[in-house]
Amino acid sequence: MLHGVLAADLHRFRAAHPRVEVTVAELPPTAQLQALRDGTLDIGYCPDLGLRPGDDLEMTLRARTTLSVALRHDHELATAGAVTTSRLAERDLIVFAAREEDETVLARLGPAATGHRARVQVVSGTLGVLALAAAGAGVAVVPAVTERIALPDLVYRPLLGADGPDVVSVSRAEELSGSVKAFVNCLSAPCRPRSEPG
Repeated sequence: MLHGVLAADLHRFRAAHPRVEVTVAELPPTAQLQALRDGTLDIGYCPDLGLRPGDDLEMTLRARTTLSVALRHDHELATAGAVTTSRLAERDLIVFAAREEDETVLARLGPAATGHRARVQVVSGTLGVLALAAAGAGVAVVPAVTERIALPDLVYRPLLGADGPDVVSVSRAEELSGSVKAFVNCLSAPCRPRSEPG
């Protein structure tokens, strides 16, 4: 959401379809896929952390990202201009994920992180990840755009040696709802208002 992609897409869609009600909720990526399948979510926006949507869902690339670390201002890594993945070895890490067994973020960091799984805290909300980092509970691995969120005692540093995930939108391949189809169409082409009856 912080990439501005969702806000821009919503703005374009609402300009073209001002009477359509839109509700936004934050869910981890795997929870979004399940919600799309069970019909409780119409469109998902999330990092592509190795998602396997299947034939029933479609993914559309929306943005490319880089990673940063978020940490308490007095953490020993806070003095570095940037942090490498090798410097995360033996550190307490905080990552955003839907479930404890979800290792998609850790896999991007390589052996330095995955080899020390017991030192990783998984949190399902962005603000929770940042609050734990600001409290000194560990080093949070976050998309670089998260740096737009300022919290007391929290600093960010670029993370070198790990590719950031792409931001994608996910929707049902065989969507039936007219308003959802219209939203998906706004992703690939400029939205145009429907013609008002004559």
